[in-house]
This record gives sequence, C-alpha cells and structure tokens, in this order.
Amino acid sequence: MPFARIHDPGTLASALQLRHRVFRERLGWLPASPEGLDLDRADLDAVHLGVLDADGRLVAYCRLLLRPDTWMLDTEFRAPAEHDLAAWARRSKLSIAEVSRFCARDGPAAAELLWEGLGYARRCGLHAVVGVTDEKFFQWLRQETASPTWSIAWPGDRAPGRLPFLLSLSGASQ
Repeated sequence: MPFARIHDPGTLASALQLRHRVFRERLGWLPASPEGLDLDRADLDAVHLGVLDADGRLVAYCRLLLRPDTWMLDTEFRAPAEHDLAAWARRSKLSIAEVSRFCARDGPAAAELLWEGLGYARRCGLHAVVGVTDEKFFQWLRQETASPTWSIAWPGDRAPGRLPFLLSLSGASQ
C-alpha cells in the first residue's frame, strides 16, 4: 500500500470523512457535522499523510502539526511542575510535533501509516511526536512500538477515555 503526503482535494475530503466516522461516530470526541466532515483550523497548516489502496482510495490517515504553538502539549499534557511535559519540551529545545486524527479502515493500513508516518517525521528532523488516543489504540501502539529503539510514555489520563502519549523517535527504525 503506498504512503503519501496528501495534497489532492478529493483524497483530503475522503480523509475528513474517515476522521468524522472515527472521531465523531465511533469515539464521540467531536461535535456532529451536518456535512459528515471533521475539519478544524489545525488542518490549514497541517501535513496530511495517508496510505492508499491499490485503487488509489484512502485507507489510513493522520496529520502532523509542525508548529511552535503546541496545543496538545499545553492542554493534554499539563501536569504539576515536576512532571510538566510542555515545559520540559520547551527547555530541552527538542523538535516535537503533534500527530493527530490517526485513523484507518483496517490493521495493516494502520501499521503501514504508523511506520511510514514516523519515518516521515524523522526525516523532518523531529525528535518525538505527541498525541492523544483511546485505550484500544494506545495498547496497539505500545505493541507495535515494542522495541528498545522506541519509547512511549503517558503522563496519565487527562479526559475520560483519552490517553496522551509521547513517542520518542531517536534511533527509531522498523
């Protein structure tokens, strides 16, 4: 299955529909959209990544937010001063991006997107990615990244059913 950075408006529309199905209909994390699309202000400057099937249809999607105003670090990872991941990231001057809206139609597509997307992040010079997921995906992520070259951490549950994570990219390879 080919991995690609998404630029095509039709493929991006498919991604917004898949996101709505997963994050609104399955998880209930988003408000309903009459158009059946999940679209927000972060999409304007996000890097949209996807996996396409043999017919060119989108089967997995995520977005990388490569910007200095790290919303997720500032909201989902808030903790007492000694455990404040946002403050640590700023002090360490590490290049950290937020990965969000990770969704897939099936397990093989999800695995392909995970490895290709993390490889893309490393090629961009990133040191780590942060995100928020549900328990099922978090367990899958821990299983997929079970290697001495990867490290995954979470500072605790910040909202019911949502688990923040930090995935270090140093020395990572599939």
